[in-house]
Amino acid sequence: MRPRRCTGCRSARRLRRSGNRTSRTSRTARAAAAALGALATLGAGAPPAAQAQTAAVREHARGTVVAVSVRLPTGSAADPVGREGTSWLLAHALADLADTVLDTTRVALSVEVTRGTTVFTLLAVPEAWADAVGALLEIIFRAVPPDAVVERRRARLLGELSFERGAPVRAFEAEVARILVPAGYAWSRPIRGDSGSVAAVSAADLTAYRADHYRMS
Repeated sequence: MRPRRCTGCRSARRLRRSGNRTSRTSRTARAAAAALGALATLGAGAPPAAQAQTAAVREHARGTVVAVSVRLPTGSAADPVGREGTSWLLAHALADLADTVLDTTRVALSVEVTRGTTVFTLLAVPEAWADAVGALLEIIFRAVPPDAVVERRRARLLGELSFERGAPVRAFEAEVARILVPAGYAWSRPIRGDSGSVAAVSAADLTAYRADHYRMS
């Protein structure tokens, strides 16, 4: 005889699965609410640009992740003539500095510089994200990157530019920029600059760029 199935057991299993899904959804909802509330608190006393933030909470079977982005309406098009690469060097030096402060076992930071924007994106576990965002905002808008941090990032960028010199993809990008944008226009310049312009960027250039552009009108 075939053993009879326990309908009560099946019902109990369904209830447990349903309860687990409800519990995960509730935790996600609470994390999202906490994220948005804390962002409002953090942004209240910060510079205007710090208020241009978005937060998202992503549920996964292995855990919940909070993502926060800080988007600044400035990029390489605002680089001074002859100092192309200023915005890229500044943003990445600040990200490098943040990596020395943040708990990188629970937090990951990335930065992207385009011609018109600079975006810092933070991914963190729920229990670490609020402190991480506070530290990141302090670094982005107030901290001064030590010379050693800037020079390490500059050396890395110069090495990349040297390695890519003459690469067909870079020549193609330059040609596209010349076709789409009038000659001499800021948007036609390379986002990371070139070896000469990057080497010419000084600490005063980085300070002036941040004072002028790391804010929203």
